[in-house]
Amino acid sequence: MNFQSHRPEGYKGAGDRQLPKISKDLSSYLTLARRIFKTILGHFSQQELQEFSSALVEFAEDLHNDLGMWRSLENYNREFFATPLPLVLRSDDEASLEGINPYRLRHFMWVMYPHINIDFIPSPDDPDFCELAEQVSAFLRDKFQNVPADSGVRMFLEQPNEFGWQVKRKLVWMGTHSYLFRYCFAKYLNERELKPIIPVIDDFICQAATEWSGLGVIDILAAVLNITEAERADLRSWYERHLAVYKVVSIAEPMTEVVNVFNDRPYRVRTDEHTGLFKRMKYVYGSLVPWRGDWYWSGG
Repeated sequence: MNFQSHRPEGYKGAGDRQLPKISKDLSSYLTLARRIFKTILGHFSQQELQEFSSALVEFAEDLHNDLGMWRSLENYNREFFATPLPLVLRSDDEASLEGINPYRLRHFMWVMYPHINIDFIPSPDDPDFCELAEQVSAFLRDKFQNVPADSGVRMFLEQPNEFGWQVKRKLVWMGTHSYLFRYCFAKYLNERELKPIIPVIDDFICQAATEWSGLGVIDILAAVLNITEAERADLRSWYERHLAVYKVVSIAEPMTEVVNVFNDRPYRVRTDEHTGLFKRMKYVYGSLVPWRGDWYWSGG
C-alpha cells in the first residue's frame, strides 16, 4: 500500500514526512512479532500487516496531533455506553487515556481486525492481544516522540467551512480515506458489489452505520469541525437528504431556484460554477442538503 495515497491532497505538515518510515518500521516489527503472537498475528499476510501498520500509524498520528477523530469517538462512547472504550474499560475505570496507550490500542485493533483479516476475531481481553497492544503502543510512543505535532490532515480539516462543498470535500475524504472509515467503506462496496462512484460514495457517507459504535462519517466530522451548534445540526441533517424531482424555475448565478414537485416546496440551491448545467423549466432528480441558509446538491 502507498501510504501517501490516503493523505489529503495538497496538505503536508512538518511531521508527515516521518510517517511512511514509521509505518514501514512497524510493519517489520509486526512481522517479527508474528513468530511470538502466532494466534493473534498468524492469519495476517504480509500485505495485511502493511495495511494494519499504516492504519495504526494514522491512528497514532490522530492522538499525537489531537486531530479529533478518535477523541470524538470516545466522547460518543461515553454518551452511549458510559465508557470511552466499550469492552476494554469499565464505566468506573479510572485508567488514564492520555496519548498513545494500550487501552486505546486494544480497542482500535479489536474493531480493525475483521476489516483487515476476517479469519480471526480476537477477544479484547485475550492475554496475547493485551500484550500485543502494550508492545505496539510502546513502539508508537517511542517513534512519535520526535515527530513534530504538525499534520497535513489537521491543516485540511481546519480549512474554511463557508460553503457546503468545502464541508462535503472533508466528508468524502474522511469516509473514503481516513483510518477510521476507509476499511468500512471497502467492506460496504464489497458486500454490495459496488464501484466507488459518486452516488455510491454519497450513500455511504450519508447513510451507512459502521462498526465504530454504529456511528457514521457525518457523526465524526460534525464533532471534529470547529463550527457552531446550528451548523453542526445542519451537517447532521445530511443523514436525511431531500431526495426528489425538482423543477428549475429560475437561474441567477451562483444560485438556482428549484421547486420540489412532490410537495411544491421551493429551494434556493447554490450551484456556483455548475450553474450553467441547469436549464429553466427542466427537471432534476437528485438530493439536496442544507448549509448556512442555502441548499446544495448531494451525490449524483
